Amino acid sequence: MIGTTGFDEAGRRQIEQAARSVPVVFSPNMSVGVNVAFRLVELAARMLSGDFDVEIIEAHHRDKVDAPSGTALRLGELVASAQAVRCSRSPVHGRHGLTGPRPRAASAFRLYAAATWSGTTR
Repeated sequence: MIGTTGFDEAGRRQIEQAARSVPVVFSPNMSVGVNVAFRLVELAARMLSGDFDVEIIEAHHRDKVDAPSGTALRLGELVASAQAVRCSRSPVHGRHGLTGPRPRAASAFRLYAAATWSGTTR
């Protein structure tokens, strides 16, 4: 059972390879409710593809060491995958001073503030 987040692509590949020979549970959040939410978000993203924007906002206490959290990142990955959009693990931070609508970008998600994960599906 792996509940740690922050693996790079090489680390994820190693986990996937190990899962071919031993049972592996790999999730950024072990809560049953959050894992149900993962599935519901994936279904909704497929059903609402096209002109719908997705914004994932999270807030934590000031001592939270990882932001965005693994849970927020996974939600973003699920939406991007369901809508066949490239999801960047290097979001653009901030939009201070910019006016107008968010641009539709190749990067599926943008981080607007220290604890806010936000973006568009295009």
